[in-house]
Amino acid sequence: MTVKELGMQYLSEEKILRGRIAILRKNLKTFTGNDLICLQERLQGLYFMARNCKQTGYYLINYYDCAGGGYGN
Repeated sequence: MTVKELGMQYLSEEKILRGRIAILRKNLKTFTGNDLICLQERLQGLYFMARNCKQTGYYLINYYDCAGGGYGN
C-alpha cells in the first residue's frame, strides 16, 4: 500500500464517520437527560475522529508534494 492509498483510506473512513454522525444527529430529539448527554458526547468524539481522519488523509495524499521535493507520487 502506498502513502497515497493510505491517505485515501483515511478519507474513506471519514465519510463513514460522517454518515454515522448524520444518523445519530437525527436521533438527538428523541433523547433526554443522561441519554442526551451521552449521545452528545458520542457525537463530539465522532466529530473529532472524522476531522482527524480528514486531516491525516489529506496530509498523506500530499506527503510527497512538498515545495522543492516532488519525490515519488
